[in-house]
Amino acid sequence: MREVAIGVDVGGTKALALIVARDGRVLDEVQVATPHDESSGAGEATAAALTKQIHELCDRHGFVASKMPVGIGLPGSCVETDAWRSLPICRARRAPTWGAAQQVAQQFGGVL
Repeated sequence: MREVAIGVDVGGTKALALIVARDGRVLDEVQVATPHDESSGAGEATAAALTKQIHELCDRHGFVASKMPVGIGLPGSCVETDAWRSLPICRARRAPTWGAAQQVAQQFGGVL
């Protein structure tokens, strides 16, 4: 069992990624602004930002990103619009942030 894990909290203004020890100590963190670029798809931009954060933390500490346990907290409520309903991932899961989490998981060999 791993002695550390990565946790990512995604909010409307920022995404905070932490390396946390089993005893609850925060060992390191990386914070970035949450992307809001609708032209390229907010889900893809968010997935890219989270992936970069996770790799940065792992690189700093010599961890292999694909071997790290990662937990991601994403906001669950949103306003439904016609544009929102047209996104493929929203039609599949009815949550716009599900696609971002799934893309990040796939980057690290995981599944949701």
